[in-house]
Amino acid sequence: EVGVLEWAKNNLSALVSAGSSFVEAPFGTSAPLVVIKNPAPGSFYSGQTLQISASISSGSPIKTIRMFWNGALVQSFEGSFGFVYELNYAISPSFEQQNLLVVEVVNESGTAGRSEVVVY
Repeated sequence: EVGVLEWAKNNLSALVSAGSSFVEAPFGTSAPLVVIKNPAPGSFYSGQTLQISASISSGSPIKTIRMFWNGALVQSFEGSFGFVYELNYAISPSFEQQNLLVVEVVNESGTAGRSEVVVY
C-alpha cells in the first residue's frame, strides 16, 4: 500500500526507497532467527512428552538457547553452537488449556531472538 510505504520511507532510515527491501544489518549485529518447527501452532496435546524442534541461525555465533513453557524456564544450554543450529529436545510439561512455548536465543554479540507458539 502506498501510504504504508510512504510512512516507512519517511520513518525508517533503513528503507532505501518505496518497494525495496530493508538494508541488512552489518554482519554479527542482527538478531538470531528462531523458527519453531514442532510443535505446530495450535496443536493439541494432553499429558504426553512434547518434542520440540527449531531451526536457529545467526550472523554471530549462537551462545545461549533457552526454552520456556508457560513462562517458566524448562531448559537452558550454554556453549558455542556455531552460526546455524537445529534444536531437538523433548520435555514432559504440565499442560494447561492453553500453553505458550518460547525458544529464546542469544548470540555472542549479546543480541537476542525468539519465537513462540501456542499449543493446547
